[in-house]
Amino acid sequence: MNFRSSRRYGVLGVAIFGFALAVAGSSADACEVCRVNQIRARSGLPQLAADPQLMALAQQKAHAMASRGITGHPGGSLGTARAEGVGWSSNNQFRTCFLYSGGFRAAGAATVRGPNGYHHVLLVR
Repeated sequence: MNFRSSRRYGVLGVAIFGFALAVAGSSADACEVCRVNQIRARSGLPQLAADPQLMALAQQKAHAMASRGITGHPGGSLGTARAEGVGWSSNNQFRTCFLYSGGFRAAGAATVRGPNGYHHVLLVR
């Protein structure tokens, strides 16, 4: 199956073909949720559904962290999220609070590279 035909499967296509979509640059935010789900699956935790509103807010927060060079919480609204986990790494390993927490069903996740490394945000509800 090629990249074009995999896009029509939506979130399922992103989950199965996440690497191809990330390389092509379309659905990078959804691929971050896929990456979160891969990490969670290794610990036997259920997958989180990608939430478009949470993904957009996570992207804004990650950009704010990267542009200000901060490695902690950027502040501001959580929108519909119940919790926010943020992290920073020099090698793009996604590490945040709530990554291994149960009881959540949906998420938005983003990673933005800044001058001092990779800034990660995970919003869950």
